[in-house]
Amino acid sequence: MKIRRFWLGILILLLALWAVWSFYRSAADAIDPTDTTKVRFTVKSGWTISEIANSLEDENLIRSSALFKWDAREFPASKFQSGIFVLQRSMDLQQVLESLTGSPQEMWITLLEGWRATEIADYLAEQGYADREEFLDCVQNCQLDYAVLSDQPVGQGLEGYLYPDTYIITPETKPLGIVNRMLKNLDEKFTPELRAQAAAAGRSLHEILTMASILEREVRDYEDKQLVAGLLWKRLEAGMGLDVDASVLYALGDWKAELNYTSLQTDSPYNTRKYAGLPPGPICSPGIESIKAAINPTPSDYWFYLTTLDTGKVIYGRTLEEHNQNVAKYLR
Repeated sequence: MKIRRFWLGILILLLALWAVWSFYRSAADAIDPTDTTKVRFTVKSGWTISEIANSLEDENLIRSSALFKWDAREFPASKFQSGIFVLQRSMDLQQVLESLTGSPQEMWITLLEGWRATEIADYLAEQGYADREEFLDCVQNCQLDYAVLSDQPVGQGLEGYLYPDTYIITPETKPLGIVNRMLKNLDEKFTPELRAQAAAAGRSLHEILTMASILEREVRDYEDKQLVAGLLWKRLEAGMGLDVDASVLYALGDWKAELNYTSLQTDSPYNTRKYAGLPPGPICSPGIESIKAAINPTPSDYWFYLTTLDTGKVIYGRTLEEHNQNVAKYLR
């Protein structure tokens, strides 16, 4: 009797193992071995393996998200790169895993407003999208033909002309290709209407981009950008210095550098606390709001402003005395 129970238990165990194995084999099979249609699947930056698995199942590219997560244990999370992968429903689970832990066919790159060229280069290099020095060399030396570059000073480089946005590239895209896409985007954003408005104000596109880059780093809201633009253009026309902190930080090469007596004396044409007029060129890549604000400033009787450290609120002053009172109240 005991022997029978023993063998019955063994039989039940074998049947259970067979059922589990059959489920595994079935769940690991391709959705449709005959469907070779190419499907573009996006792995977003920062996604976990669970999010990848759930999205694959939602898009009917795998049978079981749970099994995907189980099999993915053999891969470190860092192996799953963000980007766009070309999959097929004829792929089984192992083939999908191998594809997603390889190089994506297309990748999203997101370049933020307010980044200077070195920050863009650092980002591209860290993500493995471009060689840092090759990219910066192109930014400084590539000769390109776009209308938006029509009045760019000789030898100025493309700082500020690299439009911040999200782009799709492939592993084969070279630094020149990335630079071209950013310039083409800026050329399109700088519409004939905006160019006409800039010309009517007697300002070159280079001057507009330079002012827009200052606004991008100095203030957040569009209304404030317009007010500060009006204030700064007015200071320029009156022969006053701009006294902009962001330009000093650009000269120092560090947005988070401490501003003290020594740093404020930095001998650079970008130091608007030391030298009057606009700096030689943009200090970062401005977005379209900053560009529009530079073209369409709001007139006011303000001559001074500061930005509070806690909330970023912009406080304006009509006189130096009023500004000094604001400094004492909000920055000390």
